[in-house]
Amino acid sequence: MPEKDGLAVLAAAMARPSPPDVIVMTAYGSVDAAVEAMRLGALDFVAKPFGLSEMEAKIAKALSSRVLREENKRLREDDRRRVGRLTGEGAAMQSVRASIAKVAPTTIPVLITGESGTGKELVAREIHDLSPRAAAPFVPVNCAALAESVLESELFGHEKGSFTGATGTRRGKLELASGGTLFLDEVGEIPLSVQVKLLRFLQEKEIERVGGEERLKIDARVVAATNRDLEHEIKAGKFREDLFYRLNVMRIRMPPLRERLEDLPQLVDGILQRVAAEVGRRISVSDEARRRLPAWNWPGNVRELENVLARAAVLSDDGIIRPDDLRLAPAAAGARRSDSLAFIDAPELGLEARVDAFEKALIAQALAAENGNQSRAADRLRVKRSTLQYKMAKYSLGAKAADEVVVDGR
Repeated sequence: MPEKDGLAVLAAAMARPSPPDVIVMTAYGSVDAAVEAMRLGALDFVAKPFGLSEMEAKIAKALSSRVLREENKRLREDDRRRVGRLTGEGAAMQSVRASIAKVAPTTIPVLITGESGTGKELVAREIHDLSPRAAAPFVPVNCAALAESVLESELFGHEKGSFTGATGTRRGKLELASGGTLFLDEVGEIPLSVQVKLLRFLQEKEIERVGGEERLKIDARVVAATNRDLEHEIKAGKFREDLFYRLNVMRIRMPPLRERLEDLPQLVDGILQRVAAEVGRRISVSDEARRRLPAWNWPGNVRELENVLARAAVLSDDGIIRPDDLRLAPAAAGARRSDSLAFIDAPELGLEARVDAFEKALIAQALAAENGNQSRAADRLRVKRSTLQYKMAKYSLGAKAADEVVVDGR
C-alpha cells in the first residue's frame, strides 16, 4: 500500500456508517502500534509471524463479540418499543398501550385521565421513552403540591430580584424540559393566573421568566394528567376552556384497578419482587390470600395494592402473606366505595386500621361537601391545607375519588 499504511485504512474503515470488525495484522509488533490500532477501533491485534491456531482463536473471539453486540442492540430496540413499566395484558391495558404507541412518535400534547393511584405518571414516562425525545429530559411537576406564586416560578423560572428571596436567576421546569417532555401532574390544580401563561406557551412556544422581559423559545412537549373532570371544572369557572382544548389533543384514560382485575396476578408478582428487595427476604402470597384480592374493590387502585402488599410483607412472620396479613375486611369484600365505613364495623381489623378508615371517610366527606376544594375542605376539618394534602396522599384520595365516596355507611 504505497499511499496509506494499515492504520490509515483502519481509520477509514471505522468512519463508515456500519464499520466492520477488524483484527490488525502487522509485522511491526510494537506496543505503540497496538495501542493506536485499538484506539482507532480495532477489536484485536496480531503480530507476524503467528500460528493458525492463534488466528482462529482471535477470529472466534471477534465473531462471539459481534453476536453479543447484535443481541444487546436487539434487546435495547425491543425495550424501546415495549411499554415496559405498565403491567398487565388485559383488554383495558392493551387499549392504553395501543394509544401510547400511536401518540408517542408525535409531538402533540396528551391529557391522561384516571383516578388517583392508577399510574398516570407511568403512562407519561412511557410516552416520553418511546418518543424521539427519549434521550432528552423528562421533567415532572406536581401542580397540586405548590402554591400559586411558587408554581409560576417553578414552571417559568425567575430573574434575580423579581421577588423577595430571588437572589439569582433560575431556570424553570419548562426550560429544563426543552428538547424533552414536561409532565404536569394534577393539571386541574393550576390556578387561573398561571393557566394564562401556560396557554401562551402552548400557542407560541415561548415563555418569559417571572420578573423578566426576554422571550425565550422553548421546545418542550407537554403531557398532563388529572383525576378531575375538567369539563366540569370549566363550567364551574375553575379551568380555562381554551387551555383544555390545547391539552386535550389526545386523551388516554388510565383504568382503575377494579376494571382490570385480570391483571392482578401479574401486578402482585411484580410488586412482590420490589417488596422482597426492600425487606431483604423472599415474599410469597398464599393461594387463599390471592383469592381474597379480586374480591376487594381497590378504591386506591395500584398504589393501594402496593401499600397493602408492603404492609402484609412486614406483618408476615415467615415471608408468606396470608389473608389476615392483608387486613382486607371480609364485610367490605366486593363492596363499592359507598360502603367505605364497613371498615369501622370490622372488629377483626384492630384499632389502627379502623381509625385510618374513619379518618379517610371524614376527609372524603369534607372534600365532597366542598366540591373538591382543598382549602375549604381543610377549613371544614380545622386542619392546615398541607396536612389535608398529606392525608389525601396517604389514603390515595384525589378529588374525583372523594366525590364518589359516600360516608353514611348505608
